[in-house]
Amino acid sequence: MLAGEPRVWPVDRLTDEDQRMLWPDEIWPQEIGALAVLDGGLAGPGGRVRVEAVREVIAARLRLVPRFRQLLYVPRPGLGRPLWVDAPAFDLADHVRVVPVPAPGDEAALLRAAEQLRRARLDRSRPLWQMWLLPGLPEGRVWRRAFSGCQKVEGKPCLAQTSDTRSPD
Repeated sequence: MLAGEPRVWPVDRLTDEDQRMLWPDEIWPQEIGALAVLDGGLAGPGGRVRVEAVREVIAARLRLVPRFRQLLYVPRPGLGRPLWVDAPAFDLADHVRVVPVPAPGDEAALLRAAEQLRRARLDRSRPLWQMWLLPGLPEGRVWRRAFSGCQKVEGKPCLAQTSDTRSPD
């Protein structure tokens, strides 16, 4: 760049696929979801979920999925399509949460908890993804439910990259 030239910032506009998934949110939500029943390895003393350990694994991988740290920004009419921008503040605790499955912790209780979480819309003032860890299943198993605002094609790899327990390097 030459002295005096204006600096050009890259713009990451929503793709057509992104827009098709995000705009019908109120009528027919198009989030990508993944469900998994995990072994008791996430449980610490007293059967409590070690949510901080999960957050540490995800934090180490956030650089692999930049979209997980970005917000949806809608410019004024006439200034182009919506775009992804880096979140000015990001707290992993807003995205990775623990919600215990109510007693007796059977399949019916799990399905009721899952339905309540499914109905909750993603908060558009934050990056568009959420993960819930639901302890309370038999044998210390934990159920994980995750939603993402990633593109349809990108969503599965996004969730896989943040869930892998191997070193991100």
